[in-house]
Amino acid sequence: MSDLNTPPEQKERLDLVYGLNDRPQPVIAFLAALQHLLAIIVPIVTPGLLICLALGVSKEDTNMILSMSLVISGIATFLQCKKVGPFGAGLLIVQGTSFNFIGPIIGIGSAMVAAGTPVEAVMASIFGVVIAGSFIEMGVSRVLPWVKKLITPL
Repeated sequence: MSDLNTPPEQKERLDLVYGLNDRPQPVIAFLAALQHLLAIIVPIVTPGLLICLALGVSKEDTNMILSMSLVISGIATFLQCKKVGPFGAGLLIVQGTSFNFIGPIIGIGSAMVAAGTPVEAVMASIFGVVIAGSFIEMGVSRVLPWVKKLITPL
């Protein structure tokens, strides 16, 4: 049932500010977009910032890592939206990282720094492991539809 055909008394009971096909005023739309932008920047930037601060990465390298996090997140989000070949869902899914990996990365990186490994080599190792892990994750995603048949919802 579309919003245009909904009786006014039923619209009031829904307690929605805007319906599915409503268009807010440009100022309201801009503020909502700004709110979403701020909500997605924090989870994209925070993991890299925490790792860099914990391992003692220089300010210049930290800035570069955070900038690349934003660029790669934008490219990955674009691919996820546009569904390029086998990549993407065709939906707006902002691509960032999980906070689950921060602890192990900081732990292993701190141990490497304590053992005398230069910070640049530690970060190169972290990047290498993350890249290798991403290919493993992409491979596992291709197997999940068959595994889903084996594992029932119960």
